Amino acid sequence: MNINALKSCLLIVGLLGVSQLHAADVSYKSHVAQKGWLDWVSNGATSGTTGESRRAEAIKVSLKDLPSSCSVNYQVYAAGVGWMSWVSNGATAGTTGDGRQIEAFKVQLSKCPGWIIRYKAHVANKGWLNWTSNGGVAGTTGESRRLEAIKIKLIRDNDS
Repeated sequence: MNINALKSCLLIVGLLGVSQLHAADVSYKSHVAQKGWLDWVSNGATSGTTGESRRAEAIKVSLKDLPSSCSVNYQVYAAGVGWMSWVSNGATAGTTGDGRQIEAFKVQLSKCPGWIIRYKAHVANKGWLNWTSNGGVAGTTGESRRLEAIKIKLIRDNDS
């Protein structure tokens, strides 16, 4: 790196502050019919499938590079079951091997000041629904529509 590039980097760090350069991550994965567990993805990437008519059956969500007091809690609405119990930090929400589709999910952060979690669902015959956050419902309930894919991201809460 030449001296001018180094000076530019130092100027940016000085202007933004080190804390703004350090980003937190949310990672998640989906268990999809006839495919099983897909790879982990992060920060707004698509987990699941679109255009293949495959149901998501379970999800896992975890956080990285946040204070240890932070946790992510999530639950799914499964066909024939309804809202299942809340789980946290990488645990499985939903079922595998039962052929049971997820129709909706909720996500919330706990003890994580300064951050908001946003997420959305891709639903059969509706496509991508709007972003929601902090415990709102993503997907549908009472319509028997399979959830096919999800996106989740963390954003800074400027009001904290």
